[in-house]
Amino acid sequence: MTSLRHTLWAVGPGATAEVFQWSPRQPPGLALSLDPGDVLMPSPLNPGDRMLFANFLLDLAEAATQLAERLDGEDR
Repeated sequence: MTSLRHTLWAVGPGATAEVFQWSPRQPPGLALSLDPGDVLMPSPLNPGDRMLFANFLLDLAEAATQLAERLDGEDR
């Protein structure tokens, strides 16, 4: 992270993450319902940009898994 531009959201008890298809003519996106607040990360419309987005999602998944494992280890 190279700057301090960020947004903070608290995650509530009803928070969910899912693949969201809002239109059959558009590629799916990632929907985060944070309870309260929502974030939608749509897939790029340009097929050439989708690999970059896919790589970001894989990085996000890896970082989320590492954080979850670290937090889970605090309770033991």
